[in-house]
Amino acid sequence: MRIPIIFILFIALSVTSYSQEPLIGWDSLKSLIVYPDLARRAGLEGFVDVQFNIDTNGNASKIIVTASHEQFYSCVKEVVKNVKWNCRTFEGRRIEQVVQFPIHFMLLHNDKSRIIIKSESPKARIVY
Repeated sequence: MRIPIIFILFIALSVTSYSQEPLIGWDSLKSLIVYPDLARRAGLEGFVDVQFNIDTNGNASKIIVTASHEQFYSCVKEVVKNVKWNCRTFEGRRIEQVVQFPIHFMLLHNDKSRIIIKSESPKARIVY
């Protein structure tokens, strides 16, 4: 039986960047990303690129998901949309940011399922 593993890799968006993370933490976020059952049964693997704005209240908006297979699209978009994000401050005021990271959906031949993050956190850039 092939068990899913999801790799989340993070990309730096700009030279002036600030670490960004969900309020619930990365481990909890990872547990919310579920390998779609239909994709698993079909043996599909693939990548999802997700980019979104984090507003001054910590809400995700303007979510853009590019997926190699349609089955991966909605599970990622819903998780990002429903999670609150840490809102960064600059000179004492909250700022909007753009965050982007890829997610790799991968099936393995073992009896464990897990998500592996390849970087400490994604990078975000300030929206002016």
